[in-house]
Amino acid sequence: MISKYIVFLFTSLVFFSNTSKSCLQRPSYYGVQELTQAEINAGVIETATRVYSDINTHHRYPTREETINSLHKSWEAKYITSVGIDGTGKKITMSAPTLTHIGSLDQFGDDLEELVKTDGCVLECTIALQITQILCLRDLLGEENFNDYVALMLDSLKEENLSTDDLFGSLCPPFFNTFEGAKEIPGSITYLTNIVQYGDFKSNGNGRGSNVFCVGNDSYLGFSGIYVHGPRTLRTIESQDLELFTRTDDLQANEKKHKKLSQHYRSHPEKFYVDRARDQCLIQFYQIFDEELINDFRKWQHIDINFFRGFTG
Repeated sequence: MISKYIVFLFTSLVFFSNTSKSCLQRPSYYGVQELTQAEINAGVIETATRVYSDINTHHRYPTREETINSLHKSWEAKYITSVGIDGTGKKITMSAPTLTHIGSLDQFGDDLEELVKTDGCVLECTIALQITQILCLRDLLGEENFNDYVALMLDSLKEENLSTDDLFGSLCPPFFNTFEGAKEIPGSITYLTNIVQYGDFKSNGNGRGSNVFCVGNDSYLGFSGIYVHGPRTLRTIESQDLELFTRTDDLQANEKKHKKLSQHYRSHPEKFYVDRARDQCLIQFYQIFDEELINDFRKWQHIDINFFRGFTG
């Protein structure tokens, strides 16, 4: 059961492995001011707060009868077949939501800024997370460096005979440092899971958990109606998880068991919170934009792009 969650969490991360190739492109930018990790984290909080405010104002989740739709002339929202690994390291494929840019490459960042302010977009939390990550990266690198990096990643995908549809989900992971088993810190990205049993009843549900930015002590931002007025506490998110678990309009299996467990959790919500925290421990991690990796690209336009190799099974 937990291995299924690991697959869900790391869809946008497992595209990379330890086999790297250097992407040094041109001479150093002398005199570029280095950013400290504290400055990077603070910048991420500022950008994430701005971007999620726009996303939660202008975008919404699809209903069960709808599919994702960007409504912006330069962006196509769609599902692609993505490569991932399960909890044992075995190669699997899955359907993953993404955005494909169909505009001029040098307008990639500007078009993304326009997208977050486009009314009526029907997207979901993985795309919202990646939009926010990418705009954080743009602010950290600076516009010129960011445009060069997007072009570099696109060329690298083509060189490896990989789909350019993977561009959107591939941009940020090379700059991440991931801390497994550690509690998130302000300026980091993490995943807050619902209880594991959710998937037993709603295998295609969108309430398995939340992709979020931690923007302060016990303060989180993601894509949901609860964030319309800004960051929310963990308990508020857990209360949403409880509601998403117990609702019946999206129930797919095990109706009697779901009814019994839902009644139990409604009567004793504190037990739901305890069980959710237990399951969180099994997948706990956080990511930050790494100081050294950001500064290397700001100064040298150097990054190691590590396309996935060495699957087992």
